[in-house]
Amino acid sequence: MNCTTFDALDKELREDGLLANGQSVTIEDQLLMFLNIVRYNNPMRKTAIKFFFTVNRYFNKLLEALIIIYPKYVKLTPQMCTQPPHIKDDPKFAAFKNTVGAVDGVLIKAQVPSKKKPSWRCHKGYVAQNVLEAVNFCFEFIFVLAGWEGSAHNIQVYIDFYSKGLVLPGNKYLLAEAGYGLQNILITPFCDVHYHLKEKAIASQSPGDKQELYNLQQHWVIIFSTFCVGYS
Repeated sequence: MNCTTFDALDKELREDGLLANGQSVTIEDQLLMFLNIVRYNNPMRKTAIKFFFTVNRYFNKLLEALIIIYPKYVKLTPQMCTQPPHIKDDPKFAAFKNTVGAVDGVLIKAQVPSKKKPSWRCHKGYVAQNVLEAVNFCFEFIFVLAGWEGSAHNIQVYIDFYSKGLVLPGNKYLLAEAGYGLQNILITPFCDVHYHLKEKAIASQSPGDKQELYNLQQHWVIIFSTFCVGYS
């Protein structure tokens, strides 16, 4: 974050009454501690040693303040739900003319109390949270939902994801893998039809029919749309 943005955020939090100077901790100090944690993934204990303050209380206060002002700046615009020319004008993607992107889940390692670890342990064996994101074809995040246990099923997470206010303009849809089933505003692959087609690719064989071709194209469009997440 550059100095201009930092000063503007400090001013807004101060003028809106969302934060106040503590007895020995200024708003600037609170911001610096928060950024030190979220930018560099530093534990609170390490940040406390660096700043000589109790971090947890100030971190939570600032997090609550940012949640209040975030809708003012983070909005889903019509432009974000418009297909870019490289998708819209390509005949290969004609079947996806009303789609604006894709949804995909990602498992991000988490630290939770020992008694909660069983439900947060994912199918890969480590403790994680199940984060679901919607990304458009320009690699912009349309919607993100974090905080679900690593063991939660994708359908369960998506139902919560949709209920939190994900609204697309007009008759627009998002692509999703087969595991999400038939859900609102999602288009999933044809059932009981070859999906990843790895075996055919190894044997240099083409899809056998239109449904196999569609499933293959959808699979690659989802990979293309969501690779910016940076996790697998």
